[in-house]
Amino acid sequence: MKFIEYIVNETVLPFTFFCLKHLTYFGIFNSHIIPYSVNDADYQFPSEIEHLASLSSIVIMDTKITQLPEEFTKLKHLWSLEIHHSGLIKLPETFGNLTSLEFLRLNNNSFVSLPKTISNIETFNMVILDDNLQLRSLQSFNGIRNLRHLYARNCIIDRIPYNMPDLYYLLLSKNNISNLYGIETLGYSTNE
Repeated sequence: MKFIEYIVNETVLPFTFFCLKHLTYFGIFNSHIIPYSVNDADYQFPSEIEHLASLSSIVIMDTKITQLPEEFTKLKHLWSLEIHHSGLIKLPETFGNLTSLEFLRLNNNSFVSLPKTISNIETFNMVILDDNLQLRSLQSFNGIRNLRHLYARNCIIDRIPYNMPDLYYLLLSKNNISNLYGIETLGYSTNE
């Protein structure tokens, strides 16, 4: 099986799901997956995700997942990741190991910041972080290359990132930005 269109309104993600070695896409929608972590307050996605090495696209919406395990960053073919309305509070520090990731959308979650390793992902084209009402900083993107689109509307960001030479679109409306220090370092390679 290469494609599962939807997992909808489920309470359990069976471990047999992680035997689908050739699966390239899956989406989980409006589900309440029972916590797999030691602490029942943490809704950590199962670490067995690493067995789905062929995954290229994941969409998780309206499903409580507060954290992703380190094993998630072993998905070397993952090019698109979307997690919306899930209460995600942090990404693994090794998130920068997802070196094929081109598209990242993490709307309506609960993070305060992003891991510093995110700037290691040189394949990024578009990152959308809208409506993360606790997101204070985008400084983890400082120095990132190849990122063309960065959207982080309706957060509480207080300064813009800098040294992003390939940036073409930056949308930061409804934030707490009070000065534009470093704006001249954005998109300078696109001015040719």
